[in-house]
Amino acid sequence: MAAKTIAPEAPVTARGSIPVFVPKTDRGDDDLFVAVNGKRILIQKGRTVYLSPAFAEAVQNSLEAQRKADAFIEANAQ
Repeated sequence: MAAKTIAPEAPVTARGSIPVFVPKTDRGDDDLFVAVNGKRILIQKGRTVYLSPAFAEAVQNSLEAQRKADAFIEANAQ
């Protein structure tokens, strides 16, 4: 799964938002629920959305963890 996430040098808008793209998966879900310090949002998959740095970091960490889990499963599947 090639996930496109924010780059370290991702542009920050004037309002402090960072563009993030969460790809759609074949798992049947269209939105991604994210919670940071008691604040909650739903992110629409398949589009670029602008998030605060805290939410952008949480999404990036989630996508990286999923990528590592998928790679582990693929490496150990027989």
